[in-house]
Amino acid sequence: YENLKWLLILLLIILPIRYSIERLKLFNIENQEWVEEIKSINCNKNTIILNDPHYINTMFFTSCKASYSYIPNQEIIKELQEKKFEILIFKNGKYQEY
Repeated sequence: YENLKWLLILLLIILPIRYSIERLKLFNIENQEWVEEIKSINCNKNTIILNDPHYINTMFFTSCKASYSYIPNQEIIKELQEKKFEILIFKNGKYQEY
């Protein structure tokens, strides 16, 4: 029981510290420049973004259909265009039409 007692004491000290740091929002990604750029993208449920360095975050901050970290082969891109998807690509630090 001695170890359990110390574990509980340690948790009662560490957990409030952890949550206090989280509340300070030191790691708030919404203040970063690339988040503003992602939010400014004019996309809808018919938009697919390719070569996106922040592809996971893009899915949360926009209403686009999908965002990928790579550029698929031409055959897949052509198929997406035939299905009337709007394709954006991250190139030279900007999101632009494919």
